[in-house]
Amino acid sequence: MTPQHEIYARQVTVAWTLFFAVMVLISTVLFFLAPLATWSVFANFMIFPLVALMFLAEYLVRRRVLPNLPNSNILDAVRAFRNTPVNPR
Repeated sequence: MTPQHEIYARQVTVAWTLFFAVMVLISTVLFFLAPLATWSVFANFMIFPLVALMFLAEYLVRRRVLPNLPNSNILDAVRAFRNTPVNPR
């Protein structure tokens, strides 16, 4: 990985962590402070579209920040994981 790619990977990890932390916070606050129906709508109908929107935003940012990154798919990641030897540190 290039240094630019490493920086991006760290930043996107922080972004996803913050995203899910905010989702947990909102869900918890709604559960305890809002009517059950409000929490239910958020938990059952809003989380998935928000995650999909985050994936789309991350994809668009990645294309802008790392335009020369070769295209790959999830199967490439699985192959890379399986072909990497385990090295104890």
